Order: sequence, then structure tokens, then C-alpha cells
Amino acid sequence: MHIMSGNSENFVAGKKYCLVKPVIPDPIEQSKSGIVIGLSKTMMDSRPVTGTIISIGENSEYQKGDTVVFPSTDGLDFKFDDGQFLILKIESLIGKMQK
Repeated sequence: MHIMSGNSENFVAGKKYCLVKPVIPDPIEQSKSGIVIGLSKTMMDSRPVTGTIISIGENSEYQKGDTVVFPSTDGLDFKFDDGQFLILKIESLIGKMQK
């Protein structure tokens, strides 16, 4: 993981890249009634595949604030003062959720 000083909002993505705040799934499995069953091994071992765009390069069909889907194998992990993020190539994005 790469560490950057400053907040993610100060990051300006290059033309072909975007900065994404990944959605980290809850690693704890619970029953419908709320009883904790245990940690989900698949959740603990897998990387996120969805996130929200924080910064994006020019001339893209995506915009800041879009919730996007991307392959779990893509991206560089970065830690800013305000959390963990991924830098992805725009071409790696599979699609976005409609608003």
C-alpha cells in the first residue's frame, strides 16, 4: 500500500485514471435475527469490486460521485489521511450504477 499525505479530495486524477473510495463489505456473517455466526473467509480474502469515484480524468463517461464496478485484480492501493483508496485506469471500470 502506498501512503500519501493529505486528503483524497486534493488528488487530481490524470487523464486516463480515477481515484475510487472502495466499498468494503462487512466481514461478519450474521443470521437474520442478528446472531453473529463468524467472519466470512471469502469476505476477508477478497478485494473490493465496487466504489465511489472521488476524482476522475477528463472526457470520461463517468463522473465524480458515481458508484462503479471494477475487477478485484485491478488498481493500486493508496492510503490518504482520510482513508484507503484505489487508483484505477478508467478503462478498467466495468460500469456504474444508475442514479
